[in-house]
Amino acid sequence: MQRKGLQKAPLAGAFLFVWLGLAAGLQAAGPRSVEVRHVIDGDSLELTNGQQVRLIGVNTPEMTGADDRPEPLAEKARAALINLISQRPVRLIPGMEKRDRHRRLLAYVETEDGRDVQERLLSEGLGFLVAIPPNIARLNRYQAAQENARRSGRGVWGHSAFAPLLADNLEKNDAVRGFRQVRGTIQSLHSGSRDYYFKLSPGFQIKIPKSHWVYFQMQPGDMLKKPVVVRGWVTHGKYRLQMRVPHPAMLEFES
Repeated sequence: MQRKGLQKAPLAGAFLFVWLGLAAGLQAAGPRSVEVRHVIDGDSLELTNGQQVRLIGVNTPEMTGADDRPEPLAEKARAALINLISQRPVRLIPGMEKRDRHRRLLAYVETEDGRDVQERLLSEGLGFLVAIPPNIARLNRYQAAQENARRSGRGVWGHSAFAPLLADNLEKNDAVRGFRQVRGTIQSLHSGSRDYYFKLSPGFQIKIPKSHWVYFQMQPGDMLKKPVVVRGWVTHGKYRLQMRVPHPAMLEFES
């Protein structure tokens, strides 16, 4: 989710039993209850101490989209998260990587009766799977939940607003932002100092960190000429739009 223009929904009386480990700023030897001040959107919370929590493994539609209005299904995703945790204690389990670049705590969230909140959101099609190592401990179950929603055409999988963009239609200066799906065929490969760059069109490329290539279980050249759909955040690179793909769970080859 993007941080710009976050809208907050009050959530009184929700509590988190926090399994803290080494999570900075939340110190306890064991579980303790912490009140949630807000559900910001479908994939993030704010605690009463001001700490923001980003749910690992899922990205839901933005409450503030490109036109400063909620994206389709954004309010439904937030309402679903509120419904899951409202008036109920839940467990917060920090990931191996504790914080993101915005200093939000990265965590798995479970209800008191053991339901995985991210898994529930994905199974309802209220967001897309996000796989960013090293926080991939629950990847298999999240992939299964997403696939279930996709087969049924639920949520983002049945809404035209989230259909893949065509790489051939993208240009460097296009005002494309945020989490997107992009479809194209890999045309060329460039090896940089830290990343592999795969060009899908003159206006769009994906980059894969070399440090994460171990997850792909193939040679970089094996991807050439393959049609793919990639999912992730579109940013502006030096020569074209680009998307960072840190794990193969965010990329699929098409026949």
